[in-house]
Amino acid sequence: PSLSSSSSSSSSTAPSGGGRTNMIRTTSQSPTNPVVVSPSIARGGPVIVYVYGGGFCSNLLTMDIPFISQIGEALPNVPIIISEYSVAPEKPFPCALDEICITYEWVRAGGLGFIPSRVIVAGESAGANLIAALCVRYVGAHYPDLKIDTGGASHSHRLIAGGAKSQPPVKATLPDEIILGYPALNLGPSPSPSRALHMCDPVLPVAAGNLAKAYHKEDPDLLLNPQVSPIFTSDAVLSRFPPTSIMTGGMDILLDDAVDFHVRLRRNGVPGNFKIFRTLPHGFWSMGAFLPEANEAQLLAVEWVVAAVEARDSSRLNDSGSQQRKCEEKLI
Repeated sequence: PSLSSSSSSSSSTAPSGGGRTNMIRTTSQSPTNPVVVSPSIARGGPVIVYVYGGGFCSNLLTMDIPFISQIGEALPNVPIIISEYSVAPEKPFPCALDEICITYEWVRAGGLGFIPSRVIVAGESAGANLIAALCVRYVGAHYPDLKIDTGGASHSHRLIAGGAKSQPPVKATLPDEIILGYPALNLGPSPSPSRALHMCDPVLPVAAGNLAKAYHKEDPDLLLNPQVSPIFTSDAVLSRFPPTSIMTGGMDILLDDAVDFHVRLRRNGVPGNFKIFRTLPHGFWSMGAFLPEANEAQLLAVEWVVAAVEARDSSRLNDSGSQQRKCEEKLI
């Protein structure tokens, strides 16, 4: 489908927080007819694919509109593609991941009417999980001899393939860069200090883990599948990830998983940024209107996206970069 054909069947709106942003919505039933948020399109240039969160069981795109609008205002000529995806329990794994991959393939193959020079994929929470899972799937497809060490039974390539009987073909290259906001990297019940300390997180309490059960169906093999829980991705696969930046909150139950994933990426030579906003809970990219630190986080995330689109080093944007590197050295 062409961009014009998907536009003609939808009405344009001006979402709050971004009067300059044009928004066209379609449904997960046609993942190659995505939502497009952009005032104009620079043909042949970079493209942003954004994947929103929702605990795998709901569509929380509306909460992300102010943040997406900030990206649109900072990059007025860059199209932002948002593919709505199916949710559990009606559509458990791998439905959402398959739909995100279909949209990604469509963008890479010229679905917008041109072949993008770069594709940046950003998203938060469950959406960040799907982005990391997409990278796992694409690395596995391009390097089929890689094996995944799950720490348990020998699942090898079956885990890379997602355990699905059939999945969308993987032809495109990996994203040029990914940006993950407070990612849900481990959907299992693994204990960690952050899960114990912040079990009453107002946005994502420990009990919210029950939502993820509808996605992975409490299948123990799926819980070890790195396309469900990217935290279990092997070092061999991680070393082939694109540049990966991670932002998380110090009050988030998922904090420890984000730190662990970041450290392993850096150990394996994958560049990227890492930032912890100490006083913020889960979901803060949608809290900028009423939390000053969340607004600061949104602005920094936008700067990361802009730097990724422009293919330049964004490490200098992190005001605590030197402290971060010292922390990383201690962790490593």
